Amino acid sequence: MAEKCPGQDFQGKLPELKYVKCLRCGTEVELWPPSYVAKCGRCGCEARAEGVPSCADWCSRAKECLGEKIYKKLMESKKTMENHCCGHHNCIEELRADHEEILSKLEKLEKDPEGYAQEFLEFTESFAEPHHHKEEQVLFPALEQKGIPNEGGPIGVMLMDHEVKRGHVKELRKAVESQEKDKIKEHASAIINLLREHIAKENDILYPMAEQVLTADELAGMAHKCEEIGKGE
Repeated sequence: MAEKCPGQDFQGKLPELKYVKCLRCGTEVELWPPSYVAKCGRCGCEARAEGVPSCADWCSRAKECLGEKIYKKLMESKKTMENHCCGHHNCIEELRADHEEILSKLEKLEKDPEGYAQEFLEFTESFAEPHHHKEEQVLFPALEQKGIPNEGGPIGVMLMDHEVKRGHVKELRKAVESQEKDKIKEHASAIINLLREHIAKENDILYPMAEQVLTADELAGMAHKCEEIGKGE
């Protein structure tokens, strides 16, 4: 690591403190030069002053100056911010992305129910169930606050699907443990059909409804809560 920055001379310049709002949760973040990058104290998201890149973005000698470890960390931080902290990040997009992952696993289960059942059960516990929790703990309550009813409405139908699916998962687990091939196929098929229909209803009806009644700021704030559930926090 260089003792003095070879790419820029900050001598004689007073450091200018900057404040920006976190793109994920809206909290004000304090940024100091020269990097003008800091973690949001509320959600941990990387915040960067608009139009103020780090030296790693533009200086040809940044790697030499900062050292391999710090340079790599800066570039990874930039990639994380671009991928997860854009203004368009919202919980509906996250839930739709979850659906794509679930659908890909359903295809594998359909092709080989006996061989893939155990792996699918592990996927359900680590991914599909947290996805349902995101809806049950974040999205559905937000929709109810906007006047969309639970009982007799689309939310109630989705909740019923979740419970039916959990019942089939429980039976599938028993069938895998007892090596009952017919039962494995039966409950695997039931899960596949149920979840495909369920996902179609959410993608085509419930999620567009949510995007109509919830603001962009509300959806962005909900995305943070969904992310915490996905991480098991």
